[in-house]
Amino acid sequence: MRSVPLLAGLAMVLLPVLAAAQSVQGHEERRGFRLGGFRIQPSIGVGFEYDSNIFLENIDQSESFIFTVKPEVNIVSDWRRHGLRLSLGAEYGLFTNDRDDSFLDYNAELAGVLDILRTVRVKGALGYGRGHEARGTDDVAATLLAVEPTTFDTVSVDLQGEAVFGRFGVSPFFTMQIRDFDDVSLQTGGTFNNDDRDRREIKTGIELSYEVRRGFSAFIRPSYLDVDYDDAVDDSGVNRDGDGFRILAGMKVDLTRLVEASMGLGYTSYDYDSAALQDFSGLAMDMRGVWSLTPRLQLTLNGSRAVTETTVAGASGAVQLSGEVVAEYDLLRTVVVRTSVGYVDVDFAGTPRDDVLLSSGLGVDWQLTRDITLAPFYRFKLRNSTAPGLGYRDHRVGLNATYRF
Repeated sequence: MRSVPLLAGLAMVLLPVLAAAQSVQGHEERRGFRLGGFRIQPSIGVGFEYDSNIFLENIDQSESFIFTVKPEVNIVSDWRRHGLRLSLGAEYGLFTNDRDDSFLDYNAELAGVLDILRTVRVKGALGYGRGHEARGTDDVAATLLAVEPTTFDTVSVDLQGEAVFGRFGVSPFFTMQIRDFDDVSLQTGGTFNNDDRDRREIKTGIELSYEVRRGFSAFIRPSYLDVDYDDAVDDSGVNRDGDGFRILAGMKVDLTRLVEASMGLGYTSYDYDSAALQDFSGLAMDMRGVWSLTPRLQLTLNGSRAVTETTVAGASGAVQLSGEVVAEYDLLRTVVVRTSVGYVDVDFAGTPRDDVLLSSGLGVDWQLTRDITLAPFYRFKLRNSTAPGLGYRDHRVGLNATYRF
């Protein structure tokens, strides 16, 4: 554990070194290779980091160094109208102190834009991903007894329409996610059943907006959510299916080169099919904004209050109130310093458990050449929980390097 401040200090020492560096290539990004009406943009990333608490434990913390390799390729259309993009990616992670936690994630997404008229368009995306859950995840009751992390598949569909008629805007949307979690073997023998978590989530709605004045638009966004679990009841005999609605009203601000923000407040209600689960209703919030304080300093603010799915015993849902502030400063033409502070309060409805998570981070993006980017970083996360033994501290420090062809 004494290596944490040493490695964090090493990352901090890199800052003045990076600040002194100059690149003759500037911020221009390589555009990849042309193939007909498409651009092929491959990249490869490698990383090395130290994690002080890979299992997110309160005591007897386990540390490890982690090596990662991350290849990606984007195939993007270069047309005057419409658009098409195919994204393929993977990430392999090797834990030096616990090889069973090594992982291989991969994903693919096909997205497109259809320009029907000058002010009418349809966007769509179809995606698939194979991922894993880090140790200490709330929904895996036996996370520390499992031989390896839980893996899962996700299929996603995203459709959105955009139409503008004078000052009025209409934007219907539809999203669907299908999640399939794998069972995991236990060190004590047997397996932990994750089939209880397999589910389909559908969200549909429409946003109606009106431009009050140039750069300011009022909007109202009603939506409906339906969640259907594969198992009629889970291992505890509870049916976790449910549905609900959410309605937000607010203002969008778009002042070129200065502020771009969306702020909405409203009401949400969610009902569960099982009487054993506590229904939820209350305040809903969604706020996002980017503010360019100076040509070199930019602030990004995000905040929300929403209900997310959880299978924590006795809890119907996880009510999350979250906020984050990210500051980016262009130290040089090729060096961007980034710092962040985050807060999340998670209330597990129907139980006395309440978690507060605090996070902070510091990183640098250094465009060493037109093709190569180096990114040292430090991240800290702290959780305080009313449930005994679930609090933790975690320090992560490392360096990522990316080569864009």
